[in-house]
Amino acid sequence: MKITMSRKEFADTLKNVLKAVAVKTMTPILAGVYLKAENSTLELQATDYSLGIISKVAANVEESGETVIVGKKLFEIIQKLTGDTLTITADDTNSEIKSAGTKYSLLTFNANDFPKVNQEEILQTFTLRQKDFKKLIKQSAFAAADDKTTLRPIFTGVLFHLKGENLTLAATNTHRLVVVYEKLPEPVEGEIKNIVPAKTLENIYSMLDTGEVKISFTKKTASFAFDSYLVTARLISGDFPPYERLLNEESNIFATLKPQEFLQALERVAVIAKETEYNIARFHFDSDGLNIFATSQDVGKAEEKISAEVKGGDLDISFNYNYLTDALKVIDAENLTIGMSGELKPIDFQLDNFRYIVTPVRRN
Repeated sequence: MKITMSRKEFADTLKNVLKAVAVKTMTPILAGVYLKAENSTLELQATDYSLGIISKVAANVEESGETVIVGKKLFEIIQKLTGDTLTITADDTNSEIKSAGTKYSLLTFNANDFPKVNQEEILQTFTLRQKDFKKLIKQSAFAAADDKTTLRPIFTGVLFHLKGENLTLAATNTHRLVVVYEKLPEPVEGEIKNIVPAKTLENIYSMLDTGEVKISFTKKTASFAFDSYLVTARLISGDFPPYERLLNEESNIFATLKPQEFLQALERVAVIAKETEYNIARFHFDSDGLNIFATSQDVGKAEEKISAEVKGGDLDISFNYNYLTDALKVIDAENLTIGMSGELKPIDFQLDNFRYIVTPVRRN
């Protein structure tokens, strides 16, 4: 195989494909990126079996062929090069990477041994604008649990619930729940409930730009096709909690405020709150507005007051402030309504296409 192409274009593509390279693996070839040169196109693939990414870019193909090169080392080299173009020559055992006056040689794997990304039979598919899908990811994936802190995989994913023209994404770590909504351009037949790993969606988020994304589901996988990329991910098996039940709980106290003002006040109080055992901030809602407090026996105290229109009575309630700031960072509305019903009852952030429910912390 021998190709010549833009160094920047190769680097940009390789950076995204590397998101699927196995980090710690007993199978060395999974640390590699598969390269296939054919018909003026270079195809790149990477997979860790759970996530797979394919991309195709234009290249001057002098000799067709395929190879596998250790991905992170190849990317490190490409970043060090200074020429506008690069040339890669490779066979089953060695590769040569040249640009300007610099040359590297790297060992390669036999391309026949690489587990290429395969697309299973598609059962359902729909299309979204990339900017709409990016917003859905931003407003949902953050609420999923970290796979290092939970033994239940379903909480590390985002539920895709499709019915007709209605798309709902939901995520929870059992202490908080986010639900976001989107109308599809065309209705989907039947009802679909699939759980996609949140980490996969976060990787896709950084790759999205303009245009459309085609989302497809098979029995075991989800795939996302956009621009020159195809991303496939193994679905998480299991039943997602019945989130609709939580959305139907009634509130009798409501506070309307400006989310950015709320966020900035919380970030100031966090200087003290982060010194407490559970990052606790206390909130007092009354007819005069919202007061936010944090107290650390080892550091001191903080207090903020912001304007809020409170209806239905007064309330004292406490939260891990991180759970509130995480949501406020993804809200772009001018005003936010918060529904409440008691100091030990969850609160509900309410917008037209966004719901966020958080469990409070019991105060000593």
